[in-house]
Amino acid sequence: MAGDCCRQPDYLPDFAAGLVFLVLTDTTKGNRMKHITLAALMLAAMLPAQAAVYACKDASGRTTYTQDPRGKNCQTSDLGRPSVYSSVKPSSGSTTYAPRQTAYEGSSASGGQTVAGGINNEQIAAAQQRLQNAKQALEEGRKVRYGNERNYAKYLERISGLENAVKQAETELNNLSK
Repeated sequence: MAGDCCRQPDYLPDFAAGLVFLVLTDTTKGNRMKHITLAALMLAAMLPAQAAVYACKDASGRTTYTQDPRGKNCQTSDLGRPSVYSSVKPSSGSTTYAPRQTAYEGSSASGGQTVAGGINNEQIAAAQQRLQNAKQALEEGRKVRYGNERNYAKYLERISGLENAVKQAETELNNLSK
């Protein structure tokens, strides 16, 4: 029975049993009680934390989950194990834009042209639509900060690209309407 003090119990997980084994092996100096107390504290620290969760309904029918029941409409709730969600993979950081269309693509020699310069009204309408889309993208872009933009400089870089797209659409529209 000399080896019974250092034998690993079968019911402990391997990690916990290894910690207990390391703590209890040095019992030659008379510090057995300290080692046993330390082993018990380590085992207690490894136990999962549990608390009762109550599902409470208020007068309007909304459900609130809490640890301390307030009111008579609270019942214990078994939520099961918490789910682990993986994070979204960050994008490469570069923004791709649609290819630019030149001002004279698809122009026709027939109707819809103005007399003063031969600019097609459809081209002006398309330029106005691009300007409106660029302004809307800029407005929406300022409201949203993406996960890969933890650094404020990345946010400013994206916004400056959107601002440049608005300026470019404005100059294109001005050139067409002259």
